[in-house]
Amino acid sequence: MEEKHKCDVCSREFNSLESLNQHNSAKHSKNVKESKEKKPINKKKIRNWAIFILIFAGLIWLIFYWISGTLKEDEYCANQLVTEMNIGSHQNLKNHIHQELEIIIDGEKQSIPANIGIVPGVMRPIHTHDSSGEIHVEGPCTRDFTLGEFFDVWGKEFDSTRIFDKTTENGTLKLYVNGQESTEFRNLILIEGINIKIEYT
Repeated sequence: MEEKHKCDVCSREFNSLESLNQHNSAKHSKNVKESKEKKPINKKKIRNWAIFILIFAGLIWLIFYWISGTLKEDEYCANQLVTEMNIGSHQNLKNHIHQELEIIIDGEKQSIPANIGIVPGVMRPIHTHDSSGEIHVEGPCTRDFTLGEFFDVWGKEFDSTRIFDKTTENGTLKLYVNGQESTEFRNLILIEGINIKIEYT
């Protein structure tokens, strides 16, 4: 059986390649010529793709810049002294927790003033709003804050050997967390909802 040769334009079949070539020359010379010519470059399409690639690259850069900036900000926050931090307001906080603090010296409950850590234009991440003994911890980054840092913000002495001007040379100092004695003192991490009692006798 002879091999058939098919016309790409009209699908007509021929018994020889020579016949197909004669057919193409006679019937489809214009189409064959056009198919051999290169298609013109679509400049509009290239321009659109270039714009898309530039926008996409710009978005990737912005995301990277935002992430790296956030990481640097968190690293700075994590290593900064609490007495030098200013959260400014209650916005853009990564944690907002509360604890209750009670201080008893020689059987007398001590006053914990309102607005510890708050002065015009400055709000420390550990502060009070009233004299109820409620501590507010409002961190601009994810990090632990300690009881010792609260006393640093307050400007009062506190560690395992002293509370205010009272020392263990002349009495006994104990720390209780939710009713259980603790030896953490300054290192006690301020977590949500704990009740802290400092007692000197």
